[in-house]
Amino acid sequence: MEHQLDRLFKPKSLVVIGDFSNGAAPGYQVVHNLVQAGFKGEIYAVSPDGITPGTETIYSQVADIPTKVDLALIAISKEAYLEQVEACGKAGVGGIAILSSPFYPDLEIEQQEYKHLLALCKKYYLRLLGPNSVGFMHPRERLNASFSYKMALPGNLALISQSGAILSSILDWSIAQRVGFSYVVGSGAMSDVDIADLIDYLGSDSQTSCVLIYLESLKQVRRFLSAAQAFSRYKPIIVLKAGRSKEGGSAALSHTGALAGNDAVYDAAFRRSGIIRVDTIAQLFNIAQALALQPRPRSNHLAIITNGGGPGILATDYLMANGGQLSAFSERTVHQLETLLPQAKDCQNPIDLHGAIDPEVYTAIVQACLRDENVDGLLAIFSPQNAEQGNAIAEALIKGKAKANKPVFTAWMGETDVQTSRKLLKQGRIPNYRFPESAVDTFLRIARYVRDLELLYETPPATPVDFQPDVAKARSIIANARAENRFVLNNMEAKGLLEAYGIPVNKGALCQNVEAAVQTARELGYPVVVKIVSPDIAHKSEVGGVVMSVQDESALRSAYEKVVQNLKLLQPQAKIEGVWVEKMIHKPFELLIGAKKD
Repeated sequence: MEHQLDRLFKPKSLVVIGDFSNGAAPGYQVVHNLVQAGFKGEIYAVSPDGITPGTETIYSQVADIPTKVDLALIAISKEAYLEQVEACGKAGVGGIAILSSPFYPDLEIEQQEYKHLLALCKKYYLRLLGPNSVGFMHPRERLNASFSYKMALPGNLALISQSGAILSSILDWSIAQRVGFSYVVGSGAMSDVDIADLIDYLGSDSQTSCVLIYLESLKQVRRFLSAAQAFSRYKPIIVLKAGRSKEGGSAALSHTGALAGNDAVYDAAFRRSGIIRVDTIAQLFNIAQALALQPRPRSNHLAIITNGGGPGILATDYLMANGGQLSAFSERTVHQLETLLPQAKDCQNPIDLHGAIDPEVYTAIVQACLRDENVDGLLAIFSPQNAEQGNAIAEALIKGKAKANKPVFTAWMGETDVQTSRKLLKQGRIPNYRFPESAVDTFLRIARYVRDLELLYETPPATPVDFQPDVAKARSIIANARAENRFVLNNMEAKGLLEAYGIPVNKGALCQNVEAAVQTARELGYPVVVKIVSPDIAHKSEVGGVVMSVQDESALRSAYEKVVQNLKLLQPQAKIEGVWVEKMIHKPFELLIGAKKD
């Protein structure tokens, strides 16, 4: 069944609309990249200015092309692209990618332009990528519909990027590392096709095993999370979200024209949707590689084998500091290790192998660890004394993990002496990292991903039968505050709301005069706390409105007078509703809970 985006990403024919006046002109670059990549479909060129790209067949308008084309690549100035989009719609073009980079000094004008674009898309049933997109690539179809002169290698990773610079950098790195892609897409300003659409399309693509996303901002947040949740169970979605800091968020606004948003909200939403979040480009590919090569861990308990104490300690520190656990070996495993390592003083995790080790013994150690039910994954760290030893241990590790259904990670440290070892590990489908911390980080992020997927399948528990909140009381409290146009509950209302849901609160009473306060304190028993009550004061302690550990009646009368006078002195316009008196409770800590609805 044909997907609605197939005419955009799988065209049989296309037209480039742009400037072809010289070799550096945008239209000329796009046609050159299409030809160099070897696209087998028909390529047409439209030059509104009438300038031809060399000897290519040229048309002055889309309507003059003798056949209907699937895709239009528009690489002209912002003043003209709206006119060309409408012309493509009238000509029956199925998909459009706007590769122009329009600059709008006014954000409101930019948003109006994008609304106009979206209206045209709906009118003519078009799907549009951009504006401000660097284009896209479909390597298996030899389609390079972008400004990048380098063509991605074919593979099973899909890359979506809101930044053309990030996309180009990753592309350059991937070619050197022989990493292949099913699709590479610059999402641009997303006036029509957004990241949710792309996830939906790539999630249904049989040639895509994992989706990598560089994200700065989202416009259709719910659609994005819904699409991610639908496909993250089957295909990992790894997101590098920029704009975490206040300053970075401001930069993202100027770059994409959309607010970056509260980072804590993004973090929670990503986890609830089964998305793996990373902080660096290196992590983006580390996790993609590990997921492609290794089974997923059941949990976050890691076994570590090292031939040097220092690297093992660093790996352990990073594991424990980031929510992981060292595997506690079973008695059976410890006994096997003691047999294999009779000279060792301690056969607990991490296993520190001093000096040279026989490869056959190393294989047996690996097998013993991976058989242990308490082990969810294994990290092998190796600091070579010579290249031959590193190669032998790498081969022993490959042999040891052959029948295990648990992930194995390696950190063959160094450079020149371990190059051959790294190639052996790659051939054995074992990911290798230059530093132990990178390996541990990858393991932990995948373990968290597995846990997040488990949460997606869990059904939230129903309300307990014996829990019967007083919803009517809670609604009444909220309604009363809203009727008075207040956004903060007073002390009595807040405690009433908590009580309505069965949460224990400290007993107290609102007192309009000092005699009522004295009577309340007698009923509660000393010591007590005295607090001023005013709808105009959110933080009572800042105006001297709280006195704690009041021990007797004399101290109570003094405290009552003190909090009232303090408020009158510091905030004479504030309304005083009375004084709250409650039992003094000594607790070792204070808990503040904050929530935000995004």
